[in-house]
Amino acid sequence: MDLSAEREANNQRRAELKPGAGPVAESVERGLPAGMFEMPNVVAVMSVPRLGFMDNFTCALGVLPKFGIQTLTHTGAFWGQCLERAIGESEKFSPEWILTIDYDSVFTEGQLEHLLALAASSPHVDAIAPVQVGRAVGTPLFTIKGEDGKVVREMKREHFDAELVKAATAHFGLTLVRMEKLRAMPHPWFHSRPAPDGNWGDGREDDDVYFWKQWERAGHSLYIAPRVAIGHAELMIRWPSVDFEITFQHPTEFKHGGLPEDIWR
Repeated sequence: MDLSAEREANNQRRAELKPGAGPVAESVERGLPAGMFEMPNVVAVMSVPRLGFMDNFTCALGVLPKFGIQTLTHTGAFWGQCLERAIGESEKFSPEWILTIDYDSVFTEGQLEHLLALAASSPHVDAIAPVQVGRAVGTPLFTIKGEDGKVVREMKREHFDAELVKAATAHFGLTLVRMEKLRAMPHPWFHSRPAPDGNWGDGREDDDVYFWKQWERAGHSLYIAPRVAIGHAELMIRWPSVDFEITFQHPTEFKHGGLPEDIWR
């Protein structure tokens, strides 16, 4: 079935939406069934530094207005404090969902639409995060617990064939959080704790992990959307190699190991 005309018409309607008003098309490109869903009232929030990745900002500016999503930001040295303040400010819009966006996430219109469709059609879900991997190390930014309550270290690919997979922790790169559930949680929502020895190395608990642990203790659900994988922007150093090809190096590798061995000298 050719849905291009329907998609174009819905894209036009989406551009005219106010927060919480009107229907939008489900993301045909991402494999969702064709049709319509009622656009929930969503407010986007960001904790941002004074300087950030323009690739992220142009991405957000290009996508969010098409859904009529208002964006609130707070700037400061403490990520969790700024995010909590931005969420608090969003209350003047009476949002059903908060959309948290990290300042180094990149995503498409179709990916956000997919997440919104899942939120609108999943009353049992209290938070939804897409798949995202960490910078430098490349490990997935979510954890899943087994029936014994312990974090599962290995899982078969088939486990992630579903539209939604229950998780224990996630990230805030492009994450939808049901505001009704968040309002019921005591403050602070974000809080960091040092390691048992008092230092901030291995064993510490960062703001985001603290949040998801409190979320779980409150009985709220968190799901990963395996069909939505967003990008994580990071700087890379580009060196000329010995044969004038290109060698890429992560800044952390340069900091700890210096020049790559195979660069032009």
